[in-house]
Amino acid sequence: MIQTSWATTDKVGLELLDSAIRNLRGESPLRPVDVLVSSNQIGLSTRRRLSMIAFSAGDISAATSTNFITFDQLASRLAEASLVSDSRHQLSRLVLLEHLRELLNQPDQEIQTLGRSEGGIEAMANFYYSFRELDGFRQDLTWPDDSRLRLIVPLLKAVRKVLSSRYFDRTDLLERATLLMNAESAALNPTICYLPFAYTIRETQMLKRIGELTELAVIYMQYGDHEIDAYMLSLALEVDPLCSAPSISVLEQNTNVTVTDALDPRDEVRSAIEAVQSALIDGAETSQIEIAYTKEDPYLDYLRSQLNASELPFSSRRSVRLSDTRPAKILLKLLDLDDDDYSVDAVFNIMEELTNSESVGDQETLTMAQVSRWRTIAEVASISSGLNQWKPKLQTLIQQERQTPKGLRSRELGRLQLAIDLSEEIRQLLQTQGSLSAIVREAVLTDRNWYEWSSWLTRLVTGWLKEKTCLSTTNSESKSPKSYSDLSSIANLLVIAAAFRELPTGNEAIHFARFATALKSEIMAAEFDEQPPGPAVTIRPIEHSTGSGPSLTVVVGLDESSFPSSRRQDSIFSGMQHKLEELGVPQLSPILRRRISLLDSVLSSDTALLISPRRGIIAGSQSRQSNLVSDMITPQPATEPGLRRLEVELRTNSIHFESLLSNAIAIDSHEVALLDAMIMHDSPRDDGYAGTNSGLSRRRELIRSRASAVFTGFDGVLEIDQESSESDLLYSPTGLEQWVECPYAYFVNRVLRIEPSSTKEEYFRLSPKDKGTLVHETLRHLFEVSQDGGRPDFKGTHRWTESDITDTLTFASRQIDELASVHRFGSELFQDYERSRILRGLQEAVLEENERLASQGSYPISAESPFGLEGVPPFRLALDGEETIELRGIIDRVDRVGESDIKVVDYKTGSSAPYRRINGDDPIIGGRRLQLPIYALAAAHLTGSTTEVKLYGEYFFISERGSNRRIGLEIDPSLVFRVKVVVKTVVDGIRNGIFIQAPIGLGEFDFSCKFCDPLGAKPGWHNRRFEQKLHDLRVARYLDIVMNTQTNSGADSDD
Repeated sequence: MIQTSWATTDKVGLELLDSAIRNLRGESPLRPVDVLVSSNQIGLSTRRRLSMIAFSAGDISAATSTNFITFDQLASRLAEASLVSDSRHQLSRLVLLEHLRELLNQPDQEIQTLGRSEGGIEAMANFYYSFRELDGFRQDLTWPDDSRLRLIVPLLKAVRKVLSSRYFDRTDLLERATLLMNAESAALNPTICYLPFAYTIRETQMLKRIGELTELAVIYMQYGDHEIDAYMLSLALEVDPLCSAPSISVLEQNTNVTVTDALDPRDEVRSAIEAVQSALIDGAETSQIEIAYTKEDPYLDYLRSQLNASELPFSSRRSVRLSDTRPAKILLKLLDLDDDDYSVDAVFNIMEELTNSESVGDQETLTMAQVSRWRTIAEVASISSGLNQWKPKLQTLIQQERQTPKGLRSRELGRLQLAIDLSEEIRQLLQTQGSLSAIVREAVLTDRNWYEWSSWLTRLVTGWLKEKTCLSTTNSESKSPKSYSDLSSIANLLVIAAAFRELPTGNEAIHFARFATALKSEIMAAEFDEQPPGPAVTIRPIEHSTGSGPSLTVVVGLDESSFPSSRRQDSIFSGMQHKLEELGVPQLSPILRRRISLLDSVLSSDTALLISPRRGIIAGSQSRQSNLVSDMITPQPATEPGLRRLEVELRTNSIHFESLLSNAIAIDSHEVALLDAMIMHDSPRDDGYAGTNSGLSRRRELIRSRASAVFTGFDGVLEIDQESSESDLLYSPTGLEQWVECPYAYFVNRVLRIEPSSTKEEYFRLSPKDKGTLVHETLRHLFEVSQDGGRPDFKGTHRWTESDITDTLTFASRQIDELASVHRFGSELFQDYERSRILRGLQEAVLEENERLASQGSYPISAESPFGLEGVPPFRLALDGEETIELRGIIDRVDRVGESDIKVVDYKTGSSAPYRRINGDDPIIGGRRLQLPIYALAAAHLTGSTTEVKLYGEYFFISERGSNRRIGLEIDPSLVFRVKVVVKTVVDGIRNGIFIQAPIGLGEFDFSCKFCDPLGAKPGWHNRRFEQKLHDLRVARYLDIVMNTQTNSGADSDD
C-alpha cells in the first residue's frame, strides 16, 4: 500500500481526490482506498467523496485488511457502503461486516476505549441507524440469514460490557439505558415499505431481540436502583417479543464449551455438534461431556432427534439444555397456516401446550421470557378475525392465574388486561365503521400511549391484509377488495406506527402522523384514482389521467433496485408505472423518505414559524449533516405585529422540543427536479384550494429562496411591524453579544427560549453551569461575611481575614454537599478529587485577590448588583439623539479604585482564550464583548458617580483553564462611543427582524455556533451560499460588523 501523508487542508484533500479519480482512469498508481485509509483528517465532504469512489471501485475489502481501522471508521464506511446500490459489491460489504464483527468481539481493546471516550455510546447507537439503512433499503441483496444478527449480537454484548463497568457512575445509567433502548427500537423497527410489501413486516419482526434486552436489564439490576430496574424491565417488555433470542449451552465438567445465539434448531444442532467436536479435539473425554434436556417442548423434536442420531461418541447421559423453549416461534407458525386453520382454537391449542409444558405453578414468579410468551399469545390472538371469541377464554385464564398463589404477578396481569382492552376497542371500531380510517383518525386525534398504539396497529394491519386483500391467496379475483380506501388506511397506519416509535410523545407524534397521512393519501390517490376518506391534513393529489390506471406513479422510500420487476407484476398493480422514468431523477430522495420528521410535516399548515427538531445523529450516513438547525421562517409576517407580541405568541403556542439539533437535509439539485416534477401535476380545484399552499410547493419555494441572491424569510429575515413600539424592551449585554455572534442563535435562544443541545458526556465532573453558580455564590458569601464583620470599605487593610476565607470555604463545601446529594456533582469516583480541586482553586483565587486589592488600593463595594431585575430600575443607555434603550443584568462585583474610580469584575469559570483579544485595536471585538463596558456604565449610574470618574472592567478567570488570569480594559469616551454604535446596530437588527445565520468559522476563534452547527461539521456550502447574498442592503450593517471582526481576528491569529 502506498502510504499517503495526512491531509489537513482542503487543498490537499482535493489533490488526493484528484489522484483517486485518475487512478480509476488508469492514470495513477494510487488507489482510492489508500487515500481513504491514510487520510483520516481531510474534510468531511472530501472524505465522503473519496469513500464513494472507493466503494464504487469495489475496493473496500482492501480497506478492511488494514490494522488501524477503528470502530468509528468502520461504522462510517458501512453507512457509506449503503449509498452504493450496485449488488456487485455484496461481497465487499460482507467482508466489512465480518471484520467489524471480529473487532467487536475483542474483549479489552477498541470496545472499552470507545465506550469511555466522549460520544462513545452514541457512536455505538448511531451504528444501528447506519446498519438499518444498509439492510432495510437494499433488499435486492442476497444476505445470509444471520448476517444482521451476527453483527448485532456482539455489538450488544460490547455495549453491555462497557455499561456494566464500574468506570461509569450509577446515576447516569438511566440516561444511557434510554439512549441504547431508543437506538435498538429505531434500528429494529419494521421497514415501512410501499404497498404491496406490507406483509414483509412480519418477517422483519423476527429480527427483534427481546432476549438481548432482557439480559441488558439484568446488568442494570445489579446496581440495586429500583427506578432503573423498573424502567429497564418495562422497556424490555414493550419491545416485540416475537422470536426472542434462543441460546444453547453445551455443558461439561472439565472443558468450558458454550455456544449462544443460534437462529433456529438446525443452527443449534450444527453449533452443538461443532462445540462437542472441538471439546473432543482439545482432549476432553466423552464421559466428561454432559448435554442436559429441559422440559418437553414439541418444537425441539428435530433438535433432539438429530443429536441422538449423531455419530459422536457420546456417553449414555445425553441431554441438551436450552435457555428458552421459544414458544414465540411456535406461535409464528400460525402466521404460515392457511386461513381455515388460523382460528381461535389453533391459538388456544398452542396456549394449552405451553401451559402444560411450563408448569407455571411450580415457580414463584414467571421469568421475563415467560411473560413475553403470554403477551405474544394475546397479541397473536388479537389479530384473528374472532376477537370476541377468544376474549372470554383469556379473561378466564387471567382469573385463574389471579387465584394461583405463585402465578402471574399484578404487573403482568395488567399487561394482559391492556391487551384485552385495546383489542376490544379496535374490534368495536371495525364493527361500527367498517373501515380502518376511523382508527387512523383515532390514532391522530387521541392523546394516548403512542407506543402501545403503534404495536397494536402494526399487528392489526398484518391480520387485515390477510383477510381483506389478495395478498394471502394466489387467486386475486376471489378476495379482491371493492375499494382501495382500506389499502390507503393501511398505508397510513404503517407510517403512523413507525412515526410513533421514533417520536413517541405528544405534539411531535401528532404532527408527524398528520403529515404522513396526508402524504400517503396523495400517493394512494395518484395510483388508485380515488381520494381516501378523511385524512387529517389534505395535500392535493397529483393529477392523473382518466382510464384504467394513472399515467404517473411516485414510489416513495424505495430506489429502483429494491423495487424489482417481479414485484411490479403484482396483481394489485398490474399495468401501472412504478418509477419516474421520463424525469431522469432518482426515486430515493431524502425529502420523501421516512426520516422527514417535523420539518416537512408542518409545511402543509399555515404557520408563521417552521422549526425542525433533530433527525438523529447518523454518523457518516446518507443524511448529510447540515448547519441548519431549522427551516424556520416563512415569507408571511407574524400573525401579530411586533417582536414582543411575536415572542408572546410563540410562548403561548407551546413550541417545545426536548432538544434542538441540526442535521437538516442539504439540498441536492435532483431533489429540486423531483419536486418540480411532482408539482407539475398539481391542478387547481373548485374548492379554492391553491397549489401554492401545498407542502411540495412550499418546499420548492424554500429551496429556491435560499438559492437566491438576497436574504428571504427562509433565511431568517422576519417581517416585523415597525409601528409597534419596542422601546420598552429590556436587553441584556450577553444577549446583544449573542446577536453579533449569530442573529439566528439569538432568535432561537432568546425569543423561542430553546437551549442549545449538547452532545458531550459530562459524567465525571461538575457541569460548567453548576460550577459557575457555585463560584458566584461562594464569592458573594465572601463579600457578605466581610460586610457583617464591620469592615464595609476595607480602607484599613484592603484584605479579607483568615477567618473570612475559612468561613467562605466552609460555605463552598456545604454547597458541594448539596450538589452531591442530588447527583449533580459527577461520579463518586471523582468527587473527592473534584471537591479538593475546586476548594483549592477558590482559596488560591481569594489569596491572590487579597494581594491585588492591597497593591491597587481598591476594595469591593458591592456584589451581585442587579439592574433591571429584582425591583431595581433598568439602566438606560442613550444611543444617538433622543433614542435610548433599557438594559438589565447582574454585576458580579463592583470595586472602588482609589478615592472615586470604579471597576467592575466579572467572574468566569471557563477558558480565557476567547477573551484575550480585547486588549487589541477593537476591545469589544466587533460587539462580541459588550459586557464590561455596559456593566461599568451601569455601575457608575448605580453608585451615582460623576462623568469625571474613570471606569475599568476586568474578567477574572477562576478555573484551572483560566489560571486565575485577569483581562481588563479602561472604558474611555472613545470606547463608549464605539459601544453605542454597535449597540445601535444590534438593536435595529433585532427590531427589524434580522435573524440570519452567521457565516460558520468566521468568528473569533473559528468556533461554530451551538445552534447552527452543534456537531462542528462546518459545511462549506453554507458559507458559499452566504457569500452570494453579501450585497443585500438589509443586512449590510451586520455584515460590516462581521467582516470587520474577521479582519481584526486574522491579524492576531498568532495569539
